[in-house]
Amino acid sequence: MGISILKMPYLVQKEIFEQMGYMELFDLTFMSRPLKYTAHSLHIPCSTFEWRVGCPRTSINITLKDLNQRNVKIAFKIDKVPSNTMQKRVNFKRKLPIKRSGKQFVLKCGKDDAENLLILEDLTQHLLDMLRVEDFLLMSRLNLFGTNILEKTQKFSSFKLIYQDLTEEDTKKILESLEVDDFHLNFTGPKLRDGPKDFDLKHPIMELGNVDWLSIKSILAAKCERLLLGRVNHITQKDFSDIVRTWANGGFENLQELKLQVPWTWEFSDVRDSYVYRDDVYKSFDDMDITITHAPRDGNQKTIRRNSDGKRAQITFMKTFHFVVLP
Repeated sequence: MGISILKMPYLVQKEIFEQMGYMELFDLTFMSRPLKYTAHSLHIPCSTFEWRVGCPRTSINITLKDLNQRNVKIAFKIDKVPSNTMQKRVNFKRKLPIKRSGKQFVLKCGKDDAENLLILEDLTQHLLDMLRVEDFLLMSRLNLFGTNILEKTQKFSSFKLIYQDLTEEDTKKILESLEVDDFHLNFTGPKLRDGPKDFDLKHPIMELGNVDWLSIKSILAAKCERLLLGRVNHITQKDFSDIVRTWANGGFENLQELKLQVPWTWEFSDVRDSYVYRDDVYKSFDDMDITITHAPRDGNQKTIRRNSDGKRAQITFMKTFHFVVLP
């Protein structure tokens, strides 16, 4: 079938491709450069395009629509290809064995992560030449800076980096240059020797883990809807008060939820779980334009009302400070 299609005019090839199943279509584009170039004109609608890099394997997962508008999920994996199976070779810059099975293609992996990233770059370009993507998602345990992956789009519906040491420049890029709906750093951040730095926190949902590299000024200026942090070991009681004060004065316009852990030294010294460190924070409420509307005796939780507009928030304060704006 592939040979006969190769001999046909471009417009005929395109018409056949438009009626062909996706697996057969991708199969042909992997084997033949001329057919791949014909497929470039299809601009196939793609609901989601997800990179999963080193999690634990590397793959691209896409969601398309069939002729009946049903979701079709296809995986392109970079993994071991058994030597005893029928193999074809994909025409990238390097020729690779490839196996097709069900709704997935498996491209033979390289000898190390660096080689696999080169294969991923080729695979990414190959697919994006044919697709019109609506939402990009990324989850990576490998550092992708220096590859072309982060150059393919500035917009992600989900972006997650795991176990990575970043430079200050790379951190600023992903926090401030990208547009991300749901942003996660898991055991990931810059190693800064000269103390916490200012970064813009603007993605709607941000979960950053431990952030000894992040200044309190950055937290107070956050534009997020949900900001979930781990340890902030340099935070002070005044800083906790300033979080509430910022909201009381009309700041945190987008905020729905803010969560962070107290410094480990506070938790370590509080052997009786008395949470005495919060007393000064509660006292500072007297100087704010708020009213405490609910306060259980144990002091673990307070509901406050902003006097300027009547908006309410609930504060739960033990080993974790949890600030939630109420509907």
